[in-house]
Amino acid sequence: GDVCRPQMQSFQSTRVQKAAETGKDAYAVYHNKHRSLGTGNNRSGGEVFLSEVNFVSRYALLLFSGELEIAKNAIVLDGWLKFKIGEKSVPGAVLLLALRDELDQSLLQQISRENNSNGGEHGDDDDDLARQKEQEDTKELMNVV
Repeated sequence: GDVCRPQMQSFQSTRVQKAAETGKDAYAVYHNKHRSLGTGNNRSGGEVFLSEVNFVSRYALLLFSGELEIAKNAIVLDGWLKFKIGEKSVPGAVLLLALRDELDQSLLQQISRENNSNGGEHGDDDDDLARQKEQEDTKELMNVV
């Protein structure tokens, strides 16, 4: 694989170093990956650069990124990134998947509500009913946990 390191003047260089030492927030997400053309004697290939890099925790990945599945003693993200869990943690992983589904539905409802309210189709009563239903669903989910 490619080696990518922060430039010395980058404000992220310290964070990369700390992540390498502690393992905390060791997951980097980025928007683009670039390779320089190389100059002089190094025409075979230049360095790799990432743009718009942010560091996230494993919980952010589990709650907001790709498809999740439980496989034996791991939660697998997008079919390749594995987070090991103990055998006794499988019920917790199932609850995490349920929380993820509820979060996805809540976000979709909120986005839908925002899009509809911009068009003037929903009134305050519809928003209040939706909010009340959302609160009931959240309470029900928290009782399960």
